[in-house]
Amino acid sequence: MKKIIIYSIILILFLNCRDKSNVQPNLEEPVVAASSNAQKINSTLQELLRFADISETNDMDVADVVGFKMMDVRGNITSLDLEDGATLFKSYPSSESKQNRPIMEINDSNKVLLMVKGKGFGGPIWAKLLMDATTHEILKVKFEHKAETEGYGAGITRASFQNQFIGKTIKISNNTFALVQNGKEWIKGEQPIDGISGATVTSENVVHMLNEGLLGYAQYFQVR
Repeated sequence: MKKIIIYSIILILFLNCRDKSNVQPNLEEPVVAASSNAQKINSTLQELLRFADISETNDMDVADVVGFKMMDVRGNITSLDLEDGATLFKSYPSSESKQNRPIMEINDSNKVLLMVKGKGFGGPIWAKLLMDATTHEILKVKFEHKAETEGYGAGITRASFQNQFIGKTIKISNNTFALVQNGKEWIKGEQPIDGISGATVTSENVVHMLNEGLLGYAQYFQVR
């Protein structure tokens, strides 16, 4: 009888030890967390970060680097989360409304990314601008279009045209840019811009877009 009890105890201890040896550590949780963080950097966010000269890293939490806001037509400014902020930037060029203007602030700096839009000769045109929110200087600009003519209006994407705007300080009370085309001033403003040869309409609309679009952010600059 005693032998049976002893054998039973040994068997129970053996089985218990074997069960514990089969328990595997949970290695999946950190991977899930990293994957969740990586998903925050979608294609729109990647484009905005690169335009703002922000290097991406695998462990970067985008919310620590940038913050999104929206300014309505009355000048009211609302904070947005990453998803809503990126969505607003993505949809803004194709939206017919200018009521909700997108803003991306780069944390721990004076830099801010804004977007303006208008109509060119062949369809929508728009621009991203990286600016110093304190000095109102344009640090970087990128024009884009949907259907401007190659060799003419599509020239707004050339560096030679875009570089005219870099380093300029904008006015928040009147037109910043003037348009000069074929020796004639087509639009009055503080800073002369040479239009694209053979694309007077597109050149005019780009300058109007910047003047009006940046004035639309006047209230944002005033509260900075």
